[in-house]
Amino acid sequence: MPEISERSDKSGRKLNTGNIGTKANHKEKILKIASEMDRDEIEEIIELLEAML
Repeated sequence: MPEISERSDKSGRKLNTGNIGTKANHKEKILKIASEMDRDEIEEIIELLEAML
């Protein structure tokens, strides 16, 4: 049986319920995004992150 990934609240707004009950794995998501970037983009992000520290 397929899971419902969208519901409506009382006012009719659509609510995404697809991630309820799942634990986010941010490291995997970051690595997937980084694998699709070129070296210059990754270095730019590293510089921005280091500036935040």
